[in-house]
Amino acid sequence: MKKTFRMLLVLALVLVMTCSSAMACPTSDAVQATLNKTLYVMVNTANAQVKALVKVAQATPQNDVDWLIKSTEAVTAPVFAYAKLIGATVECEYDYYEVDGQVVAIDPLKVINVRETMNLTYDE
Repeated sequence: MKKTFRMLLVLALVLVMTCSSAMACPTSDAVQATLNKTLYVMVNTANAQVKALVKVAQATPQNDVDWLIKSTEAVTAPVFAYAKLIGATVECEYDYYEVDGQVVAIDPLKVINVRETMNLTYDE
């Protein structure tokens, strides 16, 4: 009888320890909200960098349209990758600027769709 009681007590202790550590994990909604906030910060930062690149390209006398396009793609690529990773959608809304006598379409980013709750199953 004492052995059975001890075994039940040990089993109950193990279950309590396991469940309490699982409850310490933040909720999936809180995690997703943090991921979404990070995406918005990344988009705003990338847009500011793109505007700065456009101003630099407009201020210089040499033809640096190719440099501008490659630089903006390098700035926006990590944002697209992160958005895909968290299941959000980011879209370009082209703005047109005159750079070195040419009209150039530059793509500031806009968040279109974010996940409200985190889906912990992977379809891909």
